[in-house]
Formats: sequence, C-alpha cells, structure tokens
Amino acid sequence: MIKVSKYKEFSWVAFGQIIAAIASLALVRVMTELLNPSQYGEVALAMTIVAFATQVLMGGLNVGIGRYYAIARKDSMLTSYVFSVKDITTNIGKIILTIGLFFLILFYWSGNNKLAMFSVLVTIIALLSSYNSVFNNVINTARRRIVSSLHLILEVLLKLIFLLIMLQLSFDYYKAEVVLMAFAISAFIIFLLYKKYVDSYIDTLVNDKKCDKDWVSDIWGYSKHFILWTV
Repeated sequence: MIKVSKYKEFSWVAFGQIIAAIASLALVRVMTELLNPSQYGEVALAMTIVAFATQVLMGGLNVGIGRYYAIARKDSMLTSYVFSVKDITTNIGKIILTIGLFFLILFYWSGNNKLAMFSVLVTIIALLSSYNSVFNNVINTARRRIVSSLHLILEVLLKLIFLLIMLQLSFDYYKAEVVLMAFAISAFIIFLLYKKYVDSYIDTLVNDKKCDKDWVSDIWGYSKHFILWTV
C-alpha cells in the first residue's frame, strides 16, 4: 500500500511538472508572437526582478519554515508556529512594499509614468510570489505534493488564459504592462487557493498543548546561513 501511494504521488508530481513545462513553453510562444522584442525584454526584466526578490527574501527562510513545521506538528505546537510564520511573512511583505513604494515615488516624481506602473506591478507580483512560495513549501513539507502539483499547473494555465484575453484588449504601447497584470491576477488567484487549502489543512491538525512559544528566532536563526548563501 505504501509503495502504491508513493508511486501515485511520484506520478502526480511528474505529471504536474510535465504539464507545467508544456504550458510554460506555450506561454513563451504566445509572448514572443504578440510582443515586440522591447516589450518582451521588459517582461523578462520584471520577472527576473521578481525571481531575485523571491529567492533572496524567501529562499533561505523557506528552509527554516519547512524545518520547524515538522517539529511544531510533532510537538503539537502548530498554532504558535503559524502565528510566527505569519509574523515573518508580514515583515517580508513590508520590506517588499517599502522597496516598491520607493521606486514608485522615484519614477512618479521623475515623470516616468510607465516605469511607475512597472514598479507597482513588479511589487505586487513579488509580494504574491513570496507568499505563494511559503504556502507551497508548507504543502510540500506536509507531503501534499499532489496539491502542490495541481497549483503549479493551474498557475501556469491561468497566466496563459489571462494573457490571451488581456492582450486582445490592450494598446501596443502597454502590452508589457498587460502581461504583468495577467501574471499578477494569476498569482492572486493562486494565493487565495493556497491560503484556503493551507488554513483548512492546518485546522484539521491543530490539537495544541497550551504553548505560547515564539518560533521566529528559531526560524531566523536556522535560515540565516541559507539567506547569506542565496545573496
């Protein structure tokens, strides 16, 4: 039975990766067809910034968050663990928003409305992507890899669908921004789905001892070496 379960899990993960890869290739094909080289470069730059921010800010922290999830569950301290993770992700969100606001003000006062809009969209996507990476990490740590694979497939498909719809309604000059809007909407939908699933899943597990343990220092302490490595 265990072998069958592991085989089924592995099959779903492999299936999810394959479908996501195919959908990603289709996404690239659509963008190269509908965007000119300059617009495509703008989108690529935006997603590079998002990937960098997500990796630097959350890459190392996710290691610590994943490690202490298993410990908190074993010791029946999930409630305090969840509050600590929320505290960490809230602070990370404030950092992302502060940086985004800085560039928004900078570009707005310089009279470059296009870059101001660009900074807003990049900030939104970076914020949602960071939160989604935490949700995905918790789901994988909880060995719900089928759920993780389904979210991965859905996110790429949503990007493709919204991209096709919104590019038909856009002006040529703002096509890069419209692509980023499509990505932001997709990330927001995935965020809501992740949050709903993780909240309901945690609720089924919580049977805590009376404990007000603060996991923040433990998570930061374990993660700091990985954070330095990602930087």
